[in-house]
Amino acid sequence: MNWHKDTTLYKIPVDDGFAVNITHLRINGGEVILSTGDIKHSEIMEEPFKYANDYYSESEHSSSWIFKFDGEKLRLVEHMIAGLFTYVEIKFLA
Repeated sequence: MNWHKDTTLYKIPVDDGFAVNITHLRINGGEVILSTGDIKHSEIMEEPFKYANDYYSESEHSSSWIFKFDGEKLRLVEHMIAGLFTYVEIKFLA
């Protein structure tokens, strides 16, 4: 991971021939964000909705976990889920 000032980003896109999943870790000062999600169909599916297949854009989703680092402990402060016809945001108290 490379740093610029107090920020870093490590992103891993995986295209498994069906869907593209992106997982990333971002650190910005004392905030740490871990996210993952299936965000689109594979690039090898030239016309994913023209022919019968098991891919549906409605199943695209993303989850994010937001942590705060106070110099001693990493604390989960928020978890967000979007997709699959839902949006959920959970905030944790100190």
